[in-house]
Amino acid sequence: MPTVFLLLLIYVLPVTAAAGPCELPTGLVHNGGYALTDSPCGHRTGELFVPASILKLATALAVLHELGPEYRCRTRFALDSNDNLLAEGRGDPLLTSEELALVLAQLRRRGLRHINDLVLDDRSFALEGPTPGGEGSLNPYDAPNGALAANFNTLHFLVGVDRQVRSAEAQTPTIPLMRELGARLPPGQHRVNLGATLFHGDDAIGLRHLGEVLRALQQEAGIAGEGTIRRGNAGKIRLEYLHSSSQPLREVVRNCLAYSNNFVANQLLLLLGLELYGPPATWDKGRRALNQVLGKMIGEELVATMHIVDGSGLSRDNRVSPAAMLAVLDALRPHADLLPVLDDDLVKSGTMTGVYSYAGYLGTAQQSFVLILNQERNNRERLLAHMRRWATGPRRH
Repeated sequence: MPTVFLLLLIYVLPVTAAAGPCELPTGLVHNGGYALTDSPCGHRTGELFVPASILKLATALAVLHELGPEYRCRTRFALDSNDNLLAEGRGDPLLTSEELALVLAQLRRRGLRHINDLVLDDRSFALEGPTPGGEGSLNPYDAPNGALAANFNTLHFLVGVDRQVRSAEAQTPTIPLMRELGARLPPGQHRVNLGATLFHGDDAIGLRHLGEVLRALQQEAGIAGEGTIRRGNAGKIRLEYLHSSSQPLREVVRNCLAYSNNFVANQLLLLLGLELYGPPATWDKGRRALNQVLGKMIGEELVATMHIVDGSGLSRDNRVSPAAMLAVLDALRPHADLLPVLDDDLVKSGTMTGVYSYAGYLGTAQQSFVLILNQERNNRERLLAHMRRWATGPRRH
């Protein structure tokens, strides 16, 4: 019998919670499943459920394996003979104000003294539609993806009682886009994604945002010049700088899991497709790349049972089994330290209305576990407590 098939049997054969020494209270599970590696502890392990954000672990496994933990995203900057600055993006998820300030500092060291037009090239991405699962809300978790995206494609600003608008971040200048949006919002602090319906589906809003941040940072740095912000290509290049992200992939993944950043997770999915299949990045390429890499890591049979729509778990159309996620965790074990700490465990959570999930590693033995509930009642804390007691209790000795 092939080895992969044997592994499939180990992961998928359903074992009731009352079997053997494992006695988790299945009455807490109205619609869901759980599994614990190297144990008979499991419930509906082969059935498919909506995973929410624990799906980010599958994306993390794929990009770390295929791109490597030291991989760094790159963005090309170039100055043409007319002093127009070109920014050519490839989907760096961490193109923040701090990174853009570093870019300008590097360009100054190379002789940059004047910038006219800002020319933005986002042709490396050709997304077929909005982020799967996005609802067009103001919430940052709905932020759209793209080849050139500043500050996670999100605006963070304050509206005063006097209606004055200013940036809520010391490192980010106040830009016209903040004032424009702030005029329509009540006093207070606002964090708004650029895919919000307030922008009426303007697909160039992300480029305008990046251009305005870059222009404001240019002025703060004392670099002369002004001009338009436009999509396109530069002329004859006379100065060039290839910027590598200040954070390696392992740290990008760590922060993505810690803050459950949907934008970053989906940028990583798209980057994976871009690297494996070439530009332009598309949702289809990202999904195919993820399935291809997971097939190598956990077996094509398990991957065939999964239905992955996005890289973050935002879409309710995603479907995975506890068995498949357990295999992902076992393969991800060399990078277990990238998961958030919860008490004495390493745990990634997933939460949406009617979806409550945990996945990670229990205790010092780092025993892989998965818990997915698709039900109104959130009993995951109580179930995790029972699972901890069983995994670390005297039954295991």
